[in-house]
Amino acid sequence: VLFFSLLDVIVSLVCAGFNAQTDGGSKGLSFAAVWSALIVIAYAIIGSITVYSANGTDLFTVGNLIGMGAMLSQLFFVLMWVYFILGQRAAEQKLESEKADNTMGCICFFNFVIFGVWTSIIISHRGELGNSVQSINNNMRSDAPVGSAAIDGDDYED
Repeated sequence: VLFFSLLDVIVSLVCAGFNAQTDGGSKGLSFAAVWSALIVIAYAIIGSITVYSANGTDLFTVGNLIGMGAMLSQLFFVLMWVYFILGQRAAEQKLESEKADNTMGCICFFNFVIFGVWTSIIISHRGELGNSVQSINNNMRSDAPVGSAAIDGDDYED
């Protein structure tokens, strides 16, 4: 996921620059490329913090990661078609932006698949990502004084 995120950022910036500077290039496609790159960067940072957190994460954060991954997968599905259709039109009109649009369409396809698979993996392992915080919370006594915790094996019962 991180590799394709980096690849998406590089190709997005190249595509945005190419579409902005070439004859017949679309400013809207330049914006879409940069915007998708910014969202992917944010997802990569949040995802890395969530997955690689030493203290574990709460289930709310894992749920946000799942929702963002599904949203990114859908975004890249739509962008894939937009870039392929406009790349086809650029080819018909012999515009210079054809290669950049088709390349971005391919990257969007790969990102659509990768983020979809990644989201499925997170869904299937969401309990493991949130277990460490839940186990800490489950070991805390609800009526214990602040700063004290129940230890496994105590005779305390609810």
